[in-house]
Formats: sequence, structure tokens, C-alpha cells
Amino acid sequence: MNFLITGATGLIGRRLVPFLISSGHQIVVLSRRPSVAAQLGDGLRIVGSLDELPKDTPVDVVVHLA
Repeated sequence: MNFLITGATGLIGRRLVPFLISSGHQIVVLSRRPSVAAQLGDGLRIVGSLDELPKDTPVDVVVHLA
């Protein structure tokens, strides 16, 4: 599945993102601090604004932890 996650650098997000990656999901992280979000692991797409995503980017699930 394709996940869009806000708040990925917080308490829950820091555990959720690696779990989802290891389960084979595609992750887009929306973060005000992309450099911190980059520490969550490889295989992430990190954006600072939804405007940075192409309109045809698939998103199946939105997880809002912010």
C-alpha cells in the first residue's frame, strides 16, 4: 500500500515508519523537518509540502500523527 504520513518524526511515527517499510509498503512522509525525517530509514519519499508531490502520486492511506 501507499502511505502518506504526517508526524512521522514523533513518538509513534518513529516506530510506525520502519515497520511499514519492512512490511513492503511505499511511504511518503510530509514533514516540516526533512533532515530529521531522513533519519527514519531508506526507501522513504520525504516532502515538505503536498505541492511537492506529483498529482498522480498514489495514496491509499493517510496517517495523520501531527
